Amino acid sequence: MTNIAQSGTQPHAPDGGWGWAVVLAAFLSQFLADGFVYSFGVFLPDFISVFDTTYAIAGSIGGMLPAVTLGTGPLVSALVNMYGCRRVAICGAFISVTALVITTFANSIYFIMVTMGLLLGIGLGCIYVPAIVSVSYYFEKKRALATGLAVCGTGFGTFALAPLTEYLIDEYTWRGAILIHAGLIMNIVAFGLIMRPLPIEKSEQLKSARKAKKARLMNSAKMKKEREEEEENRLLSNGKASLDPEIGITVPSALLMENSSEPSSEDSPADTVDGSNDDPTVPSIERGAMYRKDVLYTGNLQNLQLYENKEKYYASVTSLPLSSGTCLGIPCSGEIRKTFHEIMDISILKDPIFLLFAVSNLFTSIGFNVPFIYMKDQGLDLGFDQDKAAFLISGIGIGNTVGRIVFGVLANMPRINKLYMYIAGLTLCGLFVFLDPFFTTFEPLLFCAIMFGFFVGAYITLTTVLLVDLMGIDRLTNAFGLLMLFQGTATLIGAPLCGWIKDTTGSYSIPFWSVGVAISFSGMMLLLIPCTSRRLRRENSEMEKPDGQMNHSDSGS
Repeated sequence: MTNIAQSGTQPHAPDGGWGWAVVLAAFLSQFLADGFVYSFGVFLPDFISVFDTTYAIAGSIGGMLPAVTLGTGPLVSALVNMYGCRRVAICGAFISVTALVITTFANSIYFIMVTMGLLLGIGLGCIYVPAIVSVSYYFEKKRALATGLAVCGTGFGTFALAPLTEYLIDEYTWRGAILIHAGLIMNIVAFGLIMRPLPIEKSEQLKSARKAKKARLMNSAKMKKEREEEEENRLLSNGKASLDPEIGITVPSALLMENSSEPSSEDSPADTVDGSNDDPTVPSIERGAMYRKDVLYTGNLQNLQLYENKEKYYASVTSLPLSSGTCLGIPCSGEIRKTFHEIMDISILKDPIFLLFAVSNLFTSIGFNVPFIYMKDQGLDLGFDQDKAAFLISGIGIGNTVGRIVFGVLANMPRINKLYMYIAGLTLCGLFVFLDPFFTTFEPLLFCAIMFGFFVGAYITLTTVLLVDLMGIDRLTNAFGLLMLFQGTATLIGAPLCGWIKDTTGSYSIPFWSVGVAISFSGMMLLLIPCTSRRLRRENSEMEKPDGQMNHSDSGS
């Protein structure tokens, strides 16, 4: 395998071709993986009745599953950088299937907490990141469309799998339903195979191969010289060296034999490209995917001003690798070290704008998963039958699919202020969650579910786009990586907290009111960003003024 930094080249994004197959693979992967995650609420009443547990404990599984998926983001990104999207996605599928199969043998809710909450979360995390990264590498000018279609798999999956899961539980009990879901998720192995690395153009292959060949031969010659000197000194000290008549110096006989088998420096680099030898350089980019700082950006690259000069753009967004070393005391490769170094750089927390955005995401994530987890059970409390109650979750999926498409299209319109659109989306999203407990009939509750799903699409679609607008493309990987940790932590807290309130009060009114307020507040607090940005610019401009000019202005005031 080779990586971007080693090859010194940038593969050409075709904005189509095999990329559409990758989009389909990512769509279907998220259809099955995220569809199961957001259909967890269908299992909730069965877990509570079968294991005689509380809403807080059973709901904590629904919170832990997406929390672990998000929390493993930095680790999975490092693995993608080291091993590529295909291998990580396929391993994630196997881990997920194993977790679900083991869950069918559960005799305790805490057993399910480990297998479905923790182990399955790790597996799904290994699917989520490759699905996004693989699409990004194939698209630049059409990236917004491609990633928009791929992430719609989540909404379609929620819409389709919630009623399907209800049917499977009715027919085969919850254990049988989980086993069938394991079989469905096994298909992600095939989808992972489709996520092949982006090929390098032929001219780039030859250039990359020649560089690798030259570096390898130089390294080999240096090592050989060191071995000769070491062996010569050792044999001279033992009196067992032979004379080479051609050059008139003593050379170990073993090294004379080694020289005769040494490959010629004139070997054609095309052999490397063709794969006729064991050179690690291959005609595609497999490793080092996260060296591209824009790989998590979901908008069209042509919207970025720097993209007008592609050579300068590629140079600015391609970071240099690190040498092998340790991560948290554990030996690791340069690819993994580089990813951890970028994602886990906490110095970005000193930036007040990022800190404000991160706290906003914390409040959003506290309530984001609550409707998915508890809406079916809320419907059952109101007297709906199982199918109607489960369809409330499908309603969220319908709205979410449409919302991702609509907000994705609007985000690429230059005249629309994306920050204010994001704020409006979160505010209205929280409003419909807040209104939910005031209704007791199916139709208005379904309307609230659809509107929640629609407006939460702004949160999902615009996050990386806004991070680039606020922090710059250079800090996207760092900002988004830490943001995933904020989101995972909040998700882990929100679901069991709302379950505990339900256990205490016997009603879903306070949990939904609280969540609605939290989500709306997370949007409205971002109104502080424009004034904070102006204040920072003013302070920076004052610091850049010469001392004389500053003193003059001070005296004038």
